[in-house]
Amino acid sequence: MLIRLAEPSEHRGIVKAAITGVQNHERAVVGDPVQPTEDAIESYLQYLMHRVVTKDGLILVAEIDGRIVGTLIGYTDEDDDYLVQAEFNRFAFISDLYVIPEMRRRGIAKKLITRFNELMRERGFPWVRIFVKSKNRGALESYLKYGFEEYETVLAVRL
Repeated sequence: MLIRLAEPSEHRGIVKAAITGVQNHERAVVGDPVQPTEDAIESYLQYLMHRVVTKDGLILVAEIDGRIVGTLIGYTDEDDDYLVQAEFNRFAFISDLYVIPEMRRRGIAKKLITRFNELMRERGFPWVRIFVKSKNRGALESYLKYGFEEYETVLAVRL
């Protein structure tokens, strides 16, 4: 397996495929209020591409025999939480992580995260954050195994 940075010429296609996969998975696992993929894809694609360019981001791919089987999209970000240590407010953020269904449970996501963490550590970031939908128990359990800890929980109620 090869973990590599995506070439700029690949960015749009890779990001579109990854977020389509993520959106379809989250819609199946979470349901409402996740938008249907076709309603969300283009605007989110533009948003992510902008973040990658303007927020010192990167796109990693996992390849097996020349086939892309996993993708990680991440960038740097800042928060304004006055109640935490200043260094915690400047972090690397994993926006989207996707492994094609038939290749899951083979350590691909862990390798993508490990490489992202290495690259961001080299850039001077002491923290990496990732969000996960609460109903996506499989992803949550995986991230906890990879060393992430639950930090904050957002609750919602439909009115």
